[in-house]
Amino acid sequence: MANSRAARVIRTMSEQWRTKRLTNLGLNSRQTRENLLNPITIEEHGTANMREFLGERLGGVLPYIFIIFSFMGAMYAALDIGAGEKERGTLETLLLAPVPRSRIVVGKFLVLFTTGITAALLCLTSIGLILATKGKEVTGAMQEVVQSINVIDFVLVGAMLIPTAAIFASLLLCLSIYARSYREAGAYCGPLNLLIIIPAIIAMQPGIELNWMTAMVPIMNISLAIKELLKGTMDYLVLAGILGSTFLIAGILLAFTTWWFGREVVLFRE
Repeated sequence: MANSRAARVIRTMSEQWRTKRLTNLGLNSRQTRENLLNPITIEEHGTANMREFLGERLGGVLPYIFIIFSFMGAMYAALDIGAGEKERGTLETLLLAPVPRSRIVVGKFLVLFTTGITAALLCLTSIGLILATKGKEVTGAMQEVVQSINVIDFVLVGAMLIPTAAIFASLLLCLSIYARSYREAGAYCGPLNLLIIIPAIIAMQPGIELNWMTAMVPIMNISLAIKELLKGTMDYLVLAGILGSTFLIAGILLAFTTWWFGREVVLFRE
């Protein structure tokens, strides 16, 4: 405390003595004194437009929210539709029905996919409605940004969330069917949630750009693509590659889930 108080007093005295000496030298103008004391100054001028500037910042957060909504929307339904049926003893009754197991898997998968994609699209739709209703009240450069984001951008974002929700539905159904109880399935979903969050967080970091290499990384490619759409700098050829690879991964996981569900050692694990 003594050091801080002494420093304030000395700093004030130093400013006074410096002003007095500069005045004696004939430097009465404040601007002249600033030029003398700071001969070189740095000014920052951004090369990106306002949409790219805001898209770079919002584009890291919004994909993370969409992905979490899609995952959480399917998670609780998955816990009940697999491990929950085991605890209630209704899974055996379902398997005795004269229906192929592949149809049972597809039915459960569609339930989880529907809940996951609905949660994500509701979040996306709410943001779109806010921009459509309140965007006119914004003025200045922000108004230009809001007006530059069109319906096609939102449709493309929603299209990328479809295979993402399918991936989550397949993974969650596999874990839920493997678990012996509702609590065990919840314990498996925690690490899976962490594995999903990590690529989305990496996509937020500065310097991580969308290219053909990052476009092949699941979850991260979706986050980076949504960021590029918000910035208005999307390469639609890369976007087609992202959609194709993500749908391919979702199809492979659904096939694996069907095979996984057909194993007695998984369904009736002791």
